[in-house]
Amino acid sequence: LKVNGGYDFPGSNSGIDMHSLTGWIPEQFGTRDEGFNPERLWERLESASKFGDCLVTVATDEMSDAEADAVGLVSAHAYAVLQVRSVSGLRLLQLKNPWSKTRWQGAYSVHDTVRWTAALRSAVEYDLTAAMQSDNGIFWIDYPSLLRYYQGVYINWNPQLFRHHTSIHAQWPLRPARSPNDLATLGPNPQLSLSVNVSGDRAAAVWLLLTRHTTRKQQGKDDFLTVHVFKQRGGRRVYHLETCWLQGVYTNRPHCLVKFDVDPGTHTLTLALAQYKAVPHQVDYTLNVYSMAPFALRTLPMGLRHALHAKGRWHGIAAGGCQNYDSYIDNPRYLLTVAEPTDVLLELQCLSDSFSLGLDVDVVDGGETAQRNQFPLKSGTFRVGHAMVEARFPKGKYSIVPATFKPAQEAEFVISASSSAPISLVAVDHEGRGLVRHLVKGAWRFSDGSAAGSPNGGRFARNPHFRLTLSHQTDVLLRLQANNNPARPAMCITVYEGGERRSESGARFSNAMCVSNSGVYANFPGGVHVPRTALAAGSYSVIVSTFDPIEAEFTLIVYAAQGALRVQTLA
Repeated sequence: LKVNGGYDFPGSNSGIDMHSLTGWIPEQFGTRDEGFNPERLWERLESASKFGDCLVTVATDEMSDAEADAVGLVSAHAYAVLQVRSVSGLRLLQLKNPWSKTRWQGAYSVHDTVRWTAALRSAVEYDLTAAMQSDNGIFWIDYPSLLRYYQGVYINWNPQLFRHHTSIHAQWPLRPARSPNDLATLGPNPQLSLSVNVSGDRAAAVWLLLTRHTTRKQQGKDDFLTVHVFKQRGGRRVYHLETCWLQGVYTNRPHCLVKFDVDPGTHTLTLALAQYKAVPHQVDYTLNVYSMAPFALRTLPMGLRHALHAKGRWHGIAAGGCQNYDSYIDNPRYLLTVAEPTDVLLELQCLSDSFSLGLDVDVVDGGETAQRNQFPLKSGTFRVGHAMVEARFPKGKYSIVPATFKPAQEAEFVISASSSAPISLVAVDHEGRGLVRHLVKGAWRFSDGSAAGSPNGGRFARNPHFRLTLSHQTDVLLRLQANNNPARPAMCITVYEGGERRSESGARFSNAMCVSNSGVYANFPGGVHVPRTALAAGSYSVIVSTFDPIEAEFTLIVYAAQGALRVQTLA
């Protein structure tokens, strides 16, 4: 208490004080808390009192002086519980005011001669006459009255009740700025693997006590801490709170107690220490684990051996949204190079809490066929603040695309790549870098015959045509999109020398100088494209088509050097 400057420090209560004096495990019940169960508390008090391996204290609510005088209690004050008794359906507790004076004036007080029958006095061995002679601060109170006037019940348990125990002492480093709170990710938090072996046919109790070390009076004001328990990761590091098996309750008190039972068998859990919000100072702590079954506890490493970070930004056309939108293709991209098979963790984080994020990974080059079959990889459901992909990567090169769920959501982000072997991570230039972007709108219509489909239908040449006129040699890239059509039809682009409409025979793929996707109709997110190709000055005709004849609007995007291109629709 001296370290905290007296009794008045954040989170102070009698259970915490008793832990400081005895080292016994503090458990707390708030009678005003949502979800409070008075029956469960009474069962707890009765069993605790019966076996004697605990110390019980209670604390009153804030009261006015007039109200406190009327009922004989002290406002916001702690009392010791001496006895807990059930007599003929009546629930009574014997309390002691540590001041050794000022006692309860209500039901079952020393002045309540009506309720204190001879049978009841005999049952609890209460000498009412002697109690009337002097006020020593000891009194009886019924359970309903206790629940009315007392807001906290504190039980300190003898740690020797548990057969197995260990503790660790550690430092909680400052949280990275890109990880502002646990709702985004638990990844940077201290975490431990707990393996519990429960023999027999009965579940075993496990208690976790997280204690914050206090070095100054106001330190705990903003330190809201807890422990979350995870099952599905098998003792490995966890990242997202929504996958938690048992969520602890955040508190700024010096102690946080999390209790659970483990069924028979061997269980490997992950314990994630958590801060509700990052604090601007280091937090020192002790974690005690008490268990009725044997267990092993180990601290999980903070990350893999190698770590790379790349900053980026969704901005302008580069804020393309998820794969539901053709503008997805304009998102920032990164190339991950893996020199040897290795475990890789990819994380995407954004300081904005307004956008849901996702991460896509696909093979660019390399890897055995069987290994490549696991790709593409996705981070799963888009979520605010953090997305991740974790896998074993074969040797090769991989494309990484970070995305917001919707287009035009602008923000800065950080991609982190951690691995057990060296890797490289570099930003990839946008496909149209250094070129000017030209947009041409059009449509496939049945009314004018332009919804003609593939060459299989015999009317391919009736599809929309465009003339590209180049004033000098330039790189050209073409991309065809179906204007975010949810059906996303399979499409193709064909490019021919000469700027005139093609006849049916002249429009054969064999006559084309460039065809998207090697001539295979496709419906990729972002549409289909003819890769960047150097074209000489002159005129070229372009046909855009769908595999099946359908009515749909489209956009043809053409990239070329500044001032080199003129695009015309051919009638």
